[in-house]
Amino acid sequence: MLVVVAAGLAVAASFMLLYWQSFGADIGGLEGGQGPTAWEWVMDNSPFDPQVHPTRYGIPIVVAAALLVGSAVLAFRSPRLSVLAAFVAPLGAALLTGAVWSAGEDVLSVQSYITAGGPAPPNAVFEVGQGLWVLIVASVTALAGAALMMQPLPPREKPQVTGPVVIHRIEDDEIPPDDTDTPPYGMPRQEDT
Repeated sequence: MLVVVAAGLAVAASFMLLYWQSFGADIGGLEGGQGPTAWEWVMDNSPFDPQVHPTRYGIPIVVAAALLVGSAVLAFRSPRLSVLAAFVAPLGAALLTGAVWSAGEDVLSVQSYITAGGPAPPNAVFEVGQGLWVLIVASVTALAGAALMMQPLPPREKPQVTGPVVIHRIEDDEIPPDDTDTPPYGMPRQEDT
């Protein structure tokens, strides 16, 4: 199912770099760089504080992946549960799309800050990481999978009757007589005397 593929791609992408900012040997004579995953900062000879952590996009990504996998499990359990899966899959796809959108906005914000001449090291080079691209593919895949899960199920085939149909019915003469009259609503009415 597409939603399971999307969940796997999203979790794998959360450990890849969203972007990478490399700088030349102008800073302390070392070449290095830095960039975030959805969980942590990755620094290579960076002069900046290693205690800084990025926004944790990994949390909504993993929750969305769990919802997507859960919807696939519900869809295969029974036709009745597949109706619930048709609600859970779009919820997971929407959560994943929102997390990817936010991560993409964060990457674009940093890129525009660096290219606009913000306080970045000289010779700084900005690259969009593979993690963002894989997250975008996972989001599109999740949306497509959720749309497919929302399609109505094909009608069930009616069982073929092979033989005579037997109807069991009690005849009027088999019903024991009752001396109380019961009105059509089921409760006898008390009469005034």
